[in-house]
Amino acid sequence: AAAAALADSRAQLPAPRNPKVHLYNAEQVLSWEPGSLSNDTRPVVYQVQFKYPSDSRWYDTRDIGVDCMNVTTTECNFTPTSLSNGFPPYFNVSLRVRAKLEDLVSPWLSVPWFLYYWNGKRTWL
Repeated sequence: AAAAALADSRAQLPAPRNPKVHLYNAEQVLSWEPGSLSNDTRPVVYQVQFKYPSDSRWYDTRDIGVDCMNVTTTECNFTPTSLSNGFPPYFNVSLRVRAKLEDLVSPWLSVPWFLYYWNGKRTWL
């Protein structure tokens, strides 16, 4: 019963909303709107993960040289600054983001698959 109560309390933080993936030339940026919190003024951080369709595991963005774990901004910039970071060309990618406030976490907000070189040069939801 205690574990169920903990799980319920951890899910009470509202999830981020309205994700957008901006792809233009080499730019690759995920942005979102924060979930609405009542009058809580404690700092919320966000965590972004990604996965490829051939893999069931979600990965932290640090695995591709981008630190979008526990960020206070409402965007994650995956734009490659070298050959060793960002998403590989021609790979399908799915993203997800969640909010975290101390020991509370929101549900994950998943973003549809995108393929950078097919979906490039536009912003889509």
